[in-house]
Amino acid sequence: MPVARNTPPEKRRVRTGCVACRQRRRKCDEKKPQCASCQSRKVVCKYVITPDPRSGTYTEITSATNSPAAISSWDSYFDTELPEVSQRDIALLRQFRYRTAPWLEAGDPNSKFGVAMMRMAQEHELIRILLTELASSHLLGRFSKPHTQEAQTRLKACPELEYVADALIHLTEILCAGPLAWRQFRFQHGTCTAVEELLRTLIQQLSRIASILTSTPPATESSFFLLRPEPGSEGNSVLLSAYNWALYHLTSCLHFVYRSSAAATEAARASSSSPGAILMPGDPPDWQTLWLRIQSWYDARPVEFQSLVDVGSIERSQIDPMNAASFPIHLFSSAIAVQAATFHHTTALLLLHHKPRLFSIPGRRQHLTSANWHARTIAGIITSNEFPEQWDPIVIASALHIAKDITHSAQQQAMLACLQNITTQAGIPLGEEEQQLRGIWAAANLVESSLSC
Repeated sequence: MPVARNTPPEKRRVRTGCVACRQRRRKCDEKKPQCASCQSRKVVCKYVITPDPRSGTYTEITSATNSPAAISSWDSYFDTELPEVSQRDIALLRQFRYRTAPWLEAGDPNSKFGVAMMRMAQEHELIRILLTELASSHLLGRFSKPHTQEAQTRLKACPELEYVADALIHLTEILCAGPLAWRQFRFQHGTCTAVEELLRTLIQQLSRIASILTSTPPATESSFFLLRPEPGSEGNSVLLSAYNWALYHLTSCLHFVYRSSAAATEAARASSSSPGAILMPGDPPDWQTLWLRIQSWYDARPVEFQSLVDVGSIERSQIDPMNAASFPIHLFSSAIAVQAATFHHTTALLLLHHKPRLFSIPGRRQHLTSANWHARTIAGIITSNEFPEQWDPIVIASALHIAKDITHSAQQQAMLACLQNITTQAGIPLGEEEQQLRGIWAAANLVESSLSC
């Protein structure tokens, strides 16, 4: 015989509670339209609708019990896997965590953006809606305004989330617009929370990208990228320091060559873990100082940032005669090494394009003073390595920057294939940029053909 338990009525579990309480195996007070638990947790409260067995005739009850609709209703009644979040939202949150967030974090090896946003999504339904919209836009390559308008409506009830929500909404709008629209990204920095600091780092990335693509000074201060030690990062401090110094040199170069009107950058802090960079306070006083800094970084870079395989263009054509592009081969051991190398060669390329006339570059390695060599090296780096996470936004901007000056048809096709690979692996639409490149190449061919006639 069953054991009798003296359980108080208010603590007895029932089978007529809401779906959310049954899933969490919690006592439901069965208040309608929302129980107290769902109301406090700010989730949707749903009840399974079942027919009342006390109403109707015997014939009606019998026929209803034997009908497929009734069986389906009872199956759903006892289903313990009915989620509070739809399967679509779960899939999109996975898309955000494992595809969208890693790409957004690519420019910051120590970033915790994805983890922080997922935690906020658990606590705030508004953030969850915005993250699913961001992931959906990244996955489909298009922006859907109705969902974002719904989020803006919900934002009125959560003013404390204004800054984070505003950044996510604008990020969603421009993510599918391609690199040329990234300069429009604006974020009003509010309280200094950890999540907003992560978003601010992302904005600095977009600022440098826009500077490379539009030949304008970045909004980013160079000193922003100096290493700021974080708990638990001691083991990678040397690599992070070298990475941040590469970003620092690139940002200083962008300010220098495009003559920023902003205030002078903060004094560069001496760092015992820096890769032997020549440190001078304030903005670089001249072109030569910047050049010496990047060459010192290149000579003292960690072994993890050095290429595993180096094959020049001439040797490449002998090894692989079927490859008409003949870009050099530079293989690296990690995505962060690919990014750091691209930062360095992009900095050198920009400096050489803006070298003062009649200025003699110090040093005996003549190939390092060739802008064409650095451009071909960047092309070789991005076409030789296949890390999905290597497609940092700055790497994409560098690829677009060097592609404009490529004249060989086989190399142009190789760059177009690289852009398609970026779209496939990173989910960034580059159709508009591809059309612009084709137009630039076609115009260059017309000029060349007219001169040869």
